[in-house]
Amino acid sequence: MKRFVLCVLVLAACAVSGCSSSGDLLKGSTWQYSIDGGETFTDTPATVAHEGEIVQIARTTFEVTDLDDIAEFHLHAEIYYPRTTAEINGTPIAREYPELGYIVVRDIAPAVLTIGTNELRISDTYKKYDATESQLPPMTAKLLPMTADDLAFRTGPILGAFNADQFTVTSRTNMVADVVCRARPIGGGEDVVVAADRGLIQAFTVPRAAGQDAYEYRLEATRDGVTRETDWQPAPQWSNVTDGTLRFVVSSDSQTENPAWTAITKRMVAHQPDLLIMTGDMVSNGRDDAQWDAQFLDAASELVAVTPLYPVEGNHEMESPILDDLFRTPAPGGRGL
Repeated sequence: MKRFVLCVLVLAACAVSGCSSSGDLLKGSTWQYSIDGGETFTDTPATVAHEGEIVQIARTTFEVTDLDDIAEFHLHAEIYYPRTTAEINGTPIAREYPELGYIVVRDIAPAVLTIGTNELRISDTYKKYDATESQLPPMTAKLLPMTADDLAFRTGPILGAFNADQFTVTSRTNMVADVVCRARPIGGGEDVVVAADRGLIQAFTVPRAAGQDAYEYRLEATRDGVTRETDWQPAPQWSNVTDGTLRFVVSSDSQTENPAWTAITKRMVAHQPDLLIMTGDMVSNGRDDAQWDAQFLDAASELVAVTPLYPVEGNHEMESPILDDLFRTPAPGGRGL
């Protein structure tokens, strides 16, 4: 299989009248390109000879006049480990998982930027194995300022491991946030509220109160006084899963099969199973962060909110750390295969 790796060092330039959650700081950027380590630049992307390897630098600057009310910045660009690194004003941009690739890098602190002229750099490597010659495409990137009003749930809720004493839920927000899971007993009783660690990904273990058989739950995310809530969803009913019977479905290979996977998940929801088992290959490349939503979870959102999911790792998951953090299993501590 041919491999293509791209190395780009990016700097982008535009003047902005302050920051807003709807404004791309790199809009109107003029890009320049270098393949000699930044000694010289041209206005044209480099051409890669057959069986060649280059490091390209695309550069620009951008102006910032106001950082008030900005919660964080999001960089929209292809940032893939290990071939890509990025920095703003000399400060490396950290990824949530250093070993994953991203098309959106979140949680870039406003302190990294400064009022006035700023510089963005994205370093990547491009290697060609076939016998053709081709020109690299023009560099594209966006840098978006995010306010608390932009807060939203990105992924989930996802039901996970459950037993006679508890059930588990996970989710992801599009920004760093404080998130709680609120479970209210069906038929009356005190709400159970469980908080997750502050971050982009959240995990909850909700205990069963004495005498309670069923809960409905929702997630509540807060950032700088702004709150977002999911819809109420039914949690597993204990009498249904502790009576010696279990109604479950098994599926696999949702990767790249979005229309079929969407249709299958709707059929699963209609059958109201107690458990969903995915036997691997949920995504094409488990180390591509965006694929977990695009290929698997977006289509299955209605299903996994009401049906506990136990995943089995296939070769395409590529031992992604997302498996441990986003899916809770019966393994000790809820993490692991």
